[in-house]
Amino acid sequence: MIEKHSFWSTMPGILTGIAGIITALGGLLLVMSQTGFLDENGDKGTTTFKQSGPPNVPSEKTPAINKVVIPQSITTTSPLSDKIERINLLSIENGGQLLVADSNYWLETIDGDEKKFNFYAGKPEAVFGFKDEQPATFDTFTTLIEGTDDYNLKKFELLVSNESPTGKFASIGKFEAQNVKLFKTPYQEFKFQPVTAKFLKIKLLSAHERRFIGAREFQLMGNLQ
Repeated sequence: MIEKHSFWSTMPGILTGIAGIITALGGLLLVMSQTGFLDENGDKGTTTFKQSGPPNVPSEKTPAINKVVIPQSITTTSPLSDKIERINLLSIENGGQLLVADSNYWLETIDGDEKKFNFYAGKPEAVFGFKDEQPATFDTFTTLIEGTDDYNLKKFELLVSNESPTGKFASIGKFEAQNVKLFKTPYQEFKFQPVTAKFLKIKLLSAHERRFIGAREFQLMGNLQ
């Protein structure tokens, strides 16, 4: 008895099936290439898929503390020249003025008396101006720290404006003071890119370990315009 075999199980049938599959794949690749779905790179022998839709846009990163972001409304300048005398613009003796505050105690941060240590509740702020309300260029703020104290000022923010003492202010940076006395420079310095503005706002954010914030003298080093 002769056993019957399917055509597709014979060698001619197998070869015919393989040829059909190759022909079908070739046709599919041709259609995909013509429609732009595939972009063949002949030099490297690789196939690259085209991206559809708009490219990914990197998300903006939040500025880290102490990083100064100068607002567009504030004039930035080149580093202050060493040939021009730098002064403490906040000092009453140099024409510094307290313009807006919640109490008279803020006057004692610019009167030159280093022994006074006043306390402030919440997150208080005050606005200062310069001699005859002139604009000034400055790049360094300092605060006096006489030794380790739980009430010492820790975090604060500096803001500037050219509009008015009660107008819109823009931040130039948040800073953090150390809770120790630096004997060579008891006025701890905080530098930033030079800016030119008419008003400075100081916002006290926190003490080191207490709810009330203690502060002594403040200085702002620069030049009147």
